[in-house]
Amino acid sequence: MLAVLIAIALLLSMTLSVSAKATRIEVASFEYDCANELEQEWMEGQVYHIRNYHHTNRDVSDSPYLDGINTTVADAEINLRTGVTTIRGTWRVQPNTIDGAWEGTWTWIANNGIVRGYAIAHGTGSCSEKPSS
Repeated sequence: MLAVLIAIALLLSMTLSVSAKATRIEVASFEYDCANELEQEWMEGQVYHIRNYHHTNRDVSDSPYLDGINTTVADAEINLRTGVTTIRGTWRVQPNTIDGAWEGTWTWIANNGIVRGYAIAHGTGSCSEKPSS
């Protein structure tokens, strides 16, 4: 379930503009879950806590900037009585054909049927294509 929530949070965050000067690019992407593990989980009253949930996925996109491996590390609090859920973490997308990556942070909050996702990222390396081997 957390994998689905993280995937939704990332998809929602990809559609949000970071600033007024940001360029918005519409893309179609799919994410395939590959590996998941978490370091710690516990209950405190009605709140389920998760720490260092590692999630590695294969992203398939019509954009070469997003087609590659996506890794996230997340922490979450899920109130099992009210349903209020907060998930936050870091993410990194390493495209297959680009000599660079996207890195950033994100937060996903669900409360009373309203879901909000926020993310910020920056590029590293070069957006030029990797040399063919």
